[in-house]
Amino acid sequence: MDGIEIYVSTTGNTPTDFLATTALYNSTGIGEPYIGQGWATRDIDITAYSGQTIYIAFRNNNYNKLVIGIDNISVVELSDNNAELTSLNFPQYTTIPALIDIEGTITNVGGNTINSMDITWTDGTNSYIDNLTGLTISSLASYNFTHNTQLNLVNSSSQTIDVFIDNINGTTDPDMSNNSLTQTITTASFIPTKRVIFEEAGGTWCPWCPEGIVAMETIEQNYPLTAIPIAVHNGDIMTNTLYDASLNMPTYPSARIDRKIEATGMGGVNATKFMEYYADRINVFSPVEINADAIFDPSTRDITITLQGEFAIDLAGDYRFNAVILEDDVGPYNQNNNFTNWQPPVIAPLSGINFSTSPNPVSIKFDHVARDILGGFDGSIGSLPSTIITGATHTYQYTHTLPSNHNENNIQVVGMVIDNNTGEILNGVKVDLELTTNVKNITDNNSVIIYPNPAKDELNIKGDYLMVEIYDNLGKLTLSSPAKKSIDISLLKNGLYTARIKTKKSSISKKFTIDNQ
Repeated sequence: MDGIEIYVSTTGNTPTDFLATTALYNSTGIGEPYIGQGWATRDIDITAYSGQTIYIAFRNNNYNKLVIGIDNISVVELSDNNAELTSLNFPQYTTIPALIDIEGTITNVGGNTINSMDITWTDGTNSYIDNLTGLTISSLASYNFTHNTQLNLVNSSSQTIDVFIDNINGTTDPDMSNNSLTQTITTASFIPTKRVIFEEAGGTWCPWCPEGIVAMETIEQNYPLTAIPIAVHNGDIMTNTLYDASLNMPTYPSARIDRKIEATGMGGVNATKFMEYYADRINVFSPVEINADAIFDPSTRDITITLQGEFAIDLAGDYRFNAVILEDDVGPYNQNNNFTNWQPPVIAPLSGINFSTSPNPVSIKFDHVARDILGGFDGSIGSLPSTIITGATHTYQYTHTLPSNHNENNIQVVGMVIDNNTGEILNGVKVDLELTTNVKNITDNNSVIIYPNPAKDELNIKGDYLMVEIYDNLGKLTLSSPAKKSIDISLLKNGLYTARIKTKKSSISKKFTIDNQ
């Protein structure tokens, strides 16, 4: 953790000049971010030095005095009654009909406390004002708001919403350039189930990489149906050269989450941070629902992988399918381990490996090992059309011959759709191998049946399954249950839902409507 002291001198800029004064800011590092966790903003009041020439010094107060990072230093005069509309926090995609809360975050970038303001949103035709009073937003603090008028969306078209703030403490904001934001809400035919893909880079040679193993097991333990861990090895016997080189991480352990977030070092790759990354990504709208089958023929050792994507909105661009072969229970191999005698203990929650009581190196088996990436790192060119229409379903098939030293009983396949325009993984799915005697079919969604539809009070599920998760039309998890013939839905609001049903072989999505009137 990075700690820092900040000194101000009016006499000179030597260490002696600064140390003759008392630090205006003093942090030991407790509560400050690790390198790799991102930047944190701190401020100090230097009003007492008004009209004087001053020198400012920063002193490393890190617990190990190794390194600190400082950037974007500014000295500013804060105007009173100055507010900033920092972000809009309502969804960009929804099904219809929908009542949507207009929500956002306001930051007080002024020098005095904000006690009141007006927040207005407009759809281009009508405007709605919310007069907020009784506030206590101190200087540089933030405030999350929910407007008292909801957006009632009934038409299947995009809706642009403009939001702006004014009348701060009953006066005009001195800087109106940061008082407004615009967001477009697009209607989707349904809300696909989002899954988050973690591509974690590590190697047996890396003594800090047990932290990555713990993080991957933690995210899998907490979100087995919606988090997909992929271990991309570097510099050891489990390395897939193409995948490793393409992931191209600067340090180890590292990770890319949906190829949208990059996490580096112990500060970025740990159980706590992985849970935060998941929370950041799980509610991001995905335009595609993915199903997959992976059929294994023991006589040839061929795996036939069929990916199926159902799209909820129109898309245009370079979108691609891809598939990754994973293997669990690989090894054992020696893992270098700098966590011997470490406190608090570093324990992998699924395998039970306690790296704090283990030697250096420690002999362990490895899960989620990336054996191959079939479409190359960027996905298969031409696997999806350049123009995709709402409601369209597209399929793509891969064939992979499993090497004899890869255990088919421990193999899983990850399917994904990649936006090659940005590099982002839009969605994924993970399935086990299915044995066949030359019969290869896409997952039979009819093997699990839900009824009635619309459903009232109870949803019946017929078929062999392990558990079900029910998501509302905004993609929020509203209910989860182990396998039962009837699921109590009496407490859920009316509307469109998706049942995500986990079977022994795959995951199946079923859309249904609740009408509890």
